[in-house]
Amino acid sequence: MDDDRAPQSASYVIRSPHAIGAKVSRDGPGEAALLAAAADEIGELKAEFETWLVDDIARLAAACDDMAAGKPDGRGKAEAAAHDIASQGELFGFPLARRMARSLCRILDGREPLGPGDGALVRGHVEALKAVARDDVRGEPDGVARTLALELEQRTAGRKAAAR
Repeated sequence: MDDDRAPQSASYVIRSPHAIGAKVSRDGPGEAALLAAAADEIGELKAEFETWLVDDIARLAAACDDMAAGKPDGRGKAEAAAHDIASQGELFGFPLARRMARSLCRILDGREPLGPGDGALVRGHVEALKAVARDDVRGEPDGVARTLALELEQRTAGRKAAAR
C-alpha cells in the first residue's frame, strides 16, 4: 500500500544557556510591593503627561498641516500622533482626549481615501484636543466637552457610513 503522507521534518529544541531563574530573585520584593512601585511610577508619569499631551497635539497639528499641504507622509505622521494620544490618554487621566483621538484615528487609518470634507473634520478633532489640553479637561466631563466629543464621533461614523 502506498503511503501518501508527506515526510515529516525534523524538530529541534533550542535551550537557552541563560536560565531565567538565575535572573529572578526569590528573596526579592513580593507581588504587592511590585504593584505598589508600578502604581507610584504611573503617578509620577501622570504629572509629565500634560507636557506629553501638549507635545503630541503640536506634533499632530504639524502633521495635519503637512497633510493639507499634500505631503505624502503627513497622514501617517498624523495617525501616529493621534494613536499616541489615544493609547495614553485614559491611563493618564484624559479619557476625553482618548475618545477624540480614537475618533480621529478612524479617519486617518488609511483604509479609505480622504474626502473633501475630511480636512475640516480632522481640524475639528485637532482643535478639540487643543481645548482639552488647554483647559485641563480630566475624567469624563459633562456638558460642552462631552457633547463635542460625541459630535466628532458621530460625524466620523457618518463619514464612514457615507463611504460605503
